[in-house]
Amino acid sequence: MKSTVKILSFVLTVIIAVMVSVEINADVSKNDGLRSELSSDEKELLRWYIDNHMKRKRYGHLDMCDATIRNLRTIDSIPELNDNKKNMLFSIFIDMYLDREADSIKARRFYNVVRPKLLCHPEMDKKIRSKVKFIENQTKNGDCFPFYPTLYRSDGSKLSLQDILSDRYTYIEIWATTCGPCRKELPVLHELSATYSGEPDKKIRFVSISIDDEFVKWQKFVSGVESSCEQYFIEPRDGARLLSHMRVFGVPRFILVGPDKKIVDIDAPRPTEIKNGNPILRNLI
Repeated sequence: MKSTVKILSFVLTVIIAVMVSVEINADVSKNDGLRSELSSDEKELLRWYIDNHMKRKRYGHLDMCDATIRNLRTIDSIPELNDNKKNMLFSIFIDMYLDREADSIKARRFYNVVRPKLLCHPEMDKKIRSKVKFIENQTKNGDCFPFYPTLYRSDGSKLSLQDILSDRYTYIEIWATTCGPCRKELPVLHELSATYSGEPDKKIRFVSISIDDEFVKWQKFVSGVESSCEQYFIEPRDGARLLSHMRVFGVPRFILVGPDKKIVDIDAPRPTEIKNGNPILRNLI
Protein backbone atom coordinates (compact mmCIF):
# COMPACT_ATOMS: atom_id res chain seq x y z
CA MET A 1 0.00 0.00 0.00
CA LYS A 2 2.79 2.43 0.92
CA SER A 3 4.55 1.83 -2.40
CA THR A 4 1.28 2.44 -4.24
CA VAL A 5 0.78 5.72 -2.42
CA LYS A 6 4.34 6.78 -3.25
CA ILE A 7 3.82 5.97 -6.92
CA LEU A 8 0.55 7.87 -7.00
CA SER A 9 2.10 10.81 -5.22
CA PHE A 10 4.91 10.93 -7.77
CA VAL A 11 2.41 10.74 -10.63
CA LEU A 12 0.46 13.61 -9.09
CA THR A 13 3.66 15.63 -8.73
CA VAL A 14 4.37 15.16 -12.43
CA ILE A 15 0.79 16.12 -13.27
CA ILE A 16 1.00 19.33 -11.27
CA ALA A 17 4.24 20.15 -13.11
CA VAL A 18 2.53 22.06 -15.84
CA MET A 19 0.91 24.32 -13.27
CA VAL A 20 4.14 26.13 -12.52
CA SER A 21 4.81 26.90 -16.17
CA VAL A 22 5.19 30.59 -16.95
CA GLU A 23 2.76 30.11 -19.82
CA ILE A 24 -0.14 29.20 -17.51
CA ASN A 25 0.81 31.27 -14.48
CA ALA A 26 -2.40 33.25 -14.77
CA ASP A 27 -4.46 30.06 -14.68
CA VAL A 28 -2.73 28.86 -11.55
CA SER A 29 -2.61 32.14 -9.65
CA LYS A 30 -6.12 31.55 -8.37
CA ASN A 31 -4.96 28.25 -6.83
CA ASP A 32 -2.22 29.50 -4.53
CA GLY A 33 -3.15 26.99 -1.84
CA LEU A 34 -2.32 24.03 -4.04
CA ARG A 35 0.80 25.66 -5.48
CA SER A 36 2.15 26.49 -2.02
CA GLU A 37 2.29 22.77 -1.20
CA LEU A 38 5.26 22.39 -3.56
CA SER A 39 8.77 22.89 -2.22
CA SER A 40 11.37 24.89 -4.16
CA ASP A 41 13.18 21.65 -5.08
CA GLU A 42 9.96 20.17 -6.40
CA LYS A 43 9.29 23.27 -8.48
CA GLU A 44 12.76 23.03 -10.06
CA LEU A 45 12.11 19.39 -10.94
CA LEU A 46 8.73 20.33 -12.37
CA ARG A 47 10.21 23.09 -14.52
CA TRP A 48 12.59 20.52 -15.99
CA TYR A 49 9.58 18.32 -16.73
CA ILE A 50 7.76 21.21 -18.41
CA ASP A 51 10.72 21.97 -20.69
CA ASN A 52 10.81 18.40 -21.93
CA HIS A 53 7.03 18.23 -22.12
CA MET A 54 6.92 21.31 -24.37
CA LYS A 55 9.68 19.94 -26.63
CA ARG A 56 7.73 16.72 -27.15
CA LYS A 57 4.62 18.73 -27.95
CA ARG A 58 6.45 20.95 -30.43
CA TYR A 59 7.76 18.04 -32.46
CA GLY A 60 4.58 16.02 -32.43
CA HIS A 61 5.65 13.16 -30.16
CA LEU A 62 2.84 13.81 -27.71
CA ASP A 63 -0.89 13.95 -28.41
CA MET A 64 -1.96 16.65 -25.97
CA CYS A 65 -5.61 15.59 -26.04
CA ASP A 66 -4.75 12.02 -25.06
CA ALA A 67 -2.20 13.21 -22.51
CA THR A 68 -4.70 15.53 -20.84
CA ILE A 69 -7.39 12.85 -20.70
CA ARG A 70 -4.84 10.45 -19.22
CA ASN A 71 -3.85 13.01 -16.60
CA LEU A 72 -7.47 13.64 -15.64
CA ARG A 73 -8.06 9.92 -15.21
CA THR A 74 -4.94 9.65 -13.08
CA ILE A 75 -6.15 12.45 -10.82
CA ASP A 76 -9.54 10.75 -10.53
CA SER A 77 -7.88 7.48 -9.47
CA ILE A 78 -5.92 8.89 -6.50
CA PRO A 79 -7.88 8.11 -3.31
CA GLU A 80 -5.77 10.50 -1.21
CA LEU A 81 -7.26 13.49 -3.03
CA ASN A 82 -10.57 14.83 -1.78
CA ASP A 83 -13.27 15.92 -4.22
CA ASN A 84 -12.49 19.63 -3.88
CA LYS A 85 -8.84 19.14 -4.80
CA LYS A 86 -9.73 16.81 -7.66
CA ASN A 87 -12.16 19.35 -9.04
CA MET A 88 -9.55 22.08 -8.73
CA LEU A 89 -7.01 19.99 -10.66
CA PHE A 90 -9.63 19.04 -13.25
CA SER A 91 -10.42 22.70 -13.79
CA ILE A 92 -6.76 23.68 -14.21
CA PHE A 93 -6.06 20.94 -16.75
CA ILE A 94 -9.25 21.61 -18.67
CA ASP A 95 -8.51 25.33 -18.85
CA MET A 96 -4.92 24.68 -19.84
CA TYR A 97 -5.80 22.29 -22.64
CA LEU A 98 -8.86 24.05 -24.08
CA ASP A 99 -7.44 27.56 -23.76
CA ARG A 100 -4.02 26.79 -25.21
CA GLU A 101 -3.94 23.55 -27.15
CA ALA A 102 -7.20 22.40 -28.68
CA ASP A 103 -8.50 23.21 -32.14
CA SER A 104 -12.24 22.91 -32.77
CA ILE A 105 -12.14 19.21 -33.69
CA LYS A 106 -9.95 18.20 -30.75
CA ALA A 107 -11.95 20.36 -28.34
CA ARG A 108 -15.17 18.60 -29.31
CA ARG A 109 -13.48 15.20 -29.07
CA PHE A 110 -12.05 16.11 -25.67
CA TYR A 111 -15.46 17.18 -24.40
CA ASN A 112 -17.17 14.03 -25.66
CA VAL A 113 -14.59 11.81 -23.95
CA VAL A 114 -14.22 13.51 -20.57
CA ARG A 115 -17.79 14.53 -19.89
CA PRO A 116 -19.34 11.11 -19.15
CA LYS A 117 -16.22 9.64 -17.55
CA LEU A 118 -14.93 12.36 -15.26
CA LEU A 119 -17.18 15.36 -15.03
CA CYS A 120 -20.35 14.87 -13.04
CA HIS A 121 -20.74 18.49 -11.93
CA PRO A 122 -23.19 20.63 -13.96
CA GLU A 123 -21.16 23.82 -13.41
CA MET A 124 -18.03 22.26 -14.87
CA ASP A 125 -19.97 20.71 -17.73
CA LYS A 126 -21.42 24.13 -18.58
CA LYS A 127 -17.97 25.69 -18.44
CA ILE A 128 -16.50 23.13 -20.84
CA ARG A 129 -19.39 23.45 -23.30
CA SER A 130 -18.96 27.20 -23.29
CA LYS A 131 -15.23 26.92 -24.00
CA VAL A 132 -15.74 24.37 -26.77
CA LYS A 133 -18.32 26.63 -28.45
CA PHE A 134 -15.91 29.56 -28.20
CA ILE A 135 -13.09 27.51 -29.78
CA GLU A 136 -15.34 26.31 -32.60
CA ASN A 137 -16.02 29.95 -33.51
CA GLN A 138 -12.34 30.93 -33.57
CA THR A 139 -10.33 31.52 -36.73
CA LYS A 140 -8.90 28.29 -38.12
CA ASN A 141 -7.33 26.84 -41.26
CA GLY A 142 -9.51 27.57 -44.27
CA ASP A 143 -10.86 30.83 -42.81
CA CYS A 144 -10.02 34.38 -43.78
CA PHE A 145 -8.59 36.70 -41.14
CA PRO A 146 -11.28 37.73 -38.63
CA PHE A 147 -10.60 41.39 -39.42
CA TYR A 148 -7.91 43.46 -41.13
CA PRO A 149 -6.13 45.85 -38.76
CA THR A 150 -3.99 48.81 -39.75
CA LEU A 151 -0.26 48.14 -40.15
CA TYR A 152 2.57 50.68 -40.06
CA ARG A 153 5.76 50.77 -42.08
CA SER A 154 8.96 51.95 -40.43
CA ASP A 155 8.52 55.37 -42.07
CA GLY A 156 5.15 55.76 -40.34
CA SER A 157 2.96 55.23 -43.42
CA LYS A 158 -0.11 53.03 -43.06
CA LEU A 159 -1.75 50.16 -44.88
CA SER A 160 -4.23 47.40 -44.08
CA LEU A 161 -3.37 43.77 -43.38
CA GLN A 162 -5.61 43.00 -46.34
CA ASP A 163 -3.33 45.07 -48.58
CA ILE A 164 -0.37 42.74 -48.04
CA LEU A 165 -2.36 39.68 -49.11
CA SER A 166 -2.25 39.24 -52.88
CA ASP A 167 -2.46 36.48 -55.46
CA ARG A 168 0.60 34.84 -53.93
CA TYR A 169 1.17 32.77 -50.82
CA THR A 170 2.07 34.92 -47.83
CA TYR A 171 4.26 33.62 -45.01
CA ILE A 172 3.59 35.87 -42.02
CA GLU A 173 5.72 36.14 -38.90
CA ILE A 174 4.14 37.50 -35.68
CA TRP A 175 6.94 38.52 -33.33
CA ALA A 176 8.34 41.03 -30.81
CA THR A 177 11.79 42.55 -30.42
CA THR A 178 11.89 41.49 -26.74
CA CYS A 179 11.31 37.82 -27.61
CA GLY A 180 14.50 35.70 -27.58
CA PRO A 181 13.13 32.85 -29.76
CA CYS A 182 11.86 35.48 -32.21
CA ARG A 183 15.34 36.96 -32.58
CA LYS A 184 16.74 33.48 -33.13
CA GLU A 185 14.43 33.03 -36.11
CA LEU A 186 15.25 36.41 -37.73
CA PRO A 187 18.42 35.48 -39.64
CA VAL A 188 16.87 32.23 -40.86
CA LEU A 189 13.73 34.07 -41.95
CA HIS A 190 15.93 36.56 -43.83
CA GLU A 191 17.70 33.65 -45.52
CA LEU A 192 14.43 31.96 -46.52
CA SER A 193 12.97 35.21 -47.80
CA ALA A 194 16.06 35.94 -49.88
CA THR A 195 15.97 32.42 -51.32
CA TYR A 196 12.27 31.97 -52.09
CA SER A 197 11.44 35.55 -53.02
CA GLY A 198 14.15 35.24 -55.63
CA GLU A 199 12.27 32.52 -57.51
CA PRO A 200 11.32 33.64 -61.06
CA ASP A 201 7.57 33.50 -60.44
CA LYS A 202 7.83 34.76 -56.83
CA LYS A 203 4.98 32.65 -55.52
CA ILE A 204 5.72 33.45 -51.87
CA ARG A 205 5.71 36.77 -50.05
CA PHE A 206 7.41 37.12 -46.65
CA VAL A 207 5.92 39.50 -44.10
CA SER A 208 6.99 40.27 -40.54
CA ILE A 209 4.49 41.92 -38.15
CA SER A 210 5.68 43.20 -34.77
CA ILE A 211 3.42 43.29 -31.70
CA ASP A 212 5.82 45.47 -29.69
CA ASP A 213 4.34 47.99 -27.27
CA GLU A 214 6.22 50.93 -28.76
CA PHE A 215 6.55 51.87 -32.41
CA VAL A 216 9.81 53.81 -31.89
CA LYS A 217 11.47 50.87 -30.15
CA TRP A 218 10.51 48.54 -33.01
CA GLN A 219 11.53 51.13 -35.60
CA LYS A 220 14.99 51.48 -34.07
CA PHE A 221 15.47 47.70 -33.85
CA VAL A 222 14.51 46.87 -37.44
CA SER A 223 16.65 49.71 -38.79
CA GLY A 224 19.71 47.86 -37.50
CA VAL A 225 18.72 44.34 -38.60
CA GLU A 226 19.32 42.87 -42.04
CA SER A 227 16.02 41.56 -43.36
CA SER A 228 14.79 40.74 -46.84
CA CYS A 229 11.16 40.38 -45.76
CA GLU A 230 8.61 43.16 -45.40
CA GLN A 231 8.50 44.72 -41.93
CA TYR A 232 5.34 46.09 -40.32
CA PHE A 233 4.12 47.19 -36.90
CA ILE A 234 0.64 46.68 -35.45
CA GLU A 235 -0.84 48.77 -32.65
CA PRO A 236 -0.94 46.84 -29.34
CA ARG A 237 -4.73 46.89 -29.04
CA ASP A 238 -5.26 45.58 -32.57
CA GLY A 239 -2.50 43.04 -32.10
CA ALA A 240 -4.04 41.66 -28.91
CA ARG A 241 -7.46 41.45 -30.55
CA LEU A 242 -6.11 39.66 -33.62
CA LEU A 243 -4.11 37.15 -31.57
CA SER A 244 -7.11 36.45 -29.36
CA HIS A 245 -9.32 35.70 -32.38
CA MET A 246 -6.65 33.37 -33.72
CA ARG A 247 -5.87 31.78 -30.33
CA VAL A 248 -2.20 32.76 -30.43
CA PHE A 249 -0.74 32.69 -26.91
CA GLY A 250 2.92 33.24 -27.62
CA VAL A 251 5.39 34.40 -30.24
CA PRO A 252 6.97 33.76 -32.59
CA ARG A 253 4.00 32.50 -34.56
CA PHE A 254 4.09 31.86 -38.30
CA ILE A 255 0.99 31.83 -40.49
CA LEU A 256 0.76 30.70 -44.11
CA VAL A 257 -1.97 32.37 -46.19
CA GLY A 258 -3.00 31.22 -49.65
CA PRO A 259 -3.52 33.22 -52.86
CA ASP A 260 -7.26 33.21 -52.07
CA LYS A 261 -6.46 35.09 -48.82
CA LYS A 262 -7.57 32.10 -46.74
CA ILE A 263 -5.34 30.68 -44.01
CA VAL A 264 -3.54 27.53 -45.11
CA ASP A 265 -1.72 26.90 -41.81
CA ILE A 266 -2.48 29.00 -38.74
CA ASP A 267 0.55 27.52 -36.96
CA ALA A 268 3.02 27.05 -39.79
CA PRO A 269 6.52 25.62 -39.25
CA ARG A 270 9.16 28.06 -38.04
CA PRO A 271 12.00 29.12 -40.37
CA THR A 272 14.46 26.96 -38.42
CA GLU A 273 12.18 23.94 -38.92
CA ILE A 274 11.92 24.66 -42.65
CA LYS A 275 15.68 25.01 -42.92
CA ASN A 276 16.06 21.66 -41.13
CA GLY A 277 13.91 19.84 -43.67
CA ASN A 278 10.24 20.79 -43.41
CA PRO A 279 9.14 21.00 -47.08
CA ILE A 280 6.16 23.36 -46.64
CA LEU A 281 7.60 26.20 -48.74
CA ARG A 282 9.33 24.02 -51.32
CA ASN A 283 6.00 22.35 -52.01
CA LEU A 284 4.53 25.69 -53.08
CA ILE A 285 7.09 26.39 -55.80
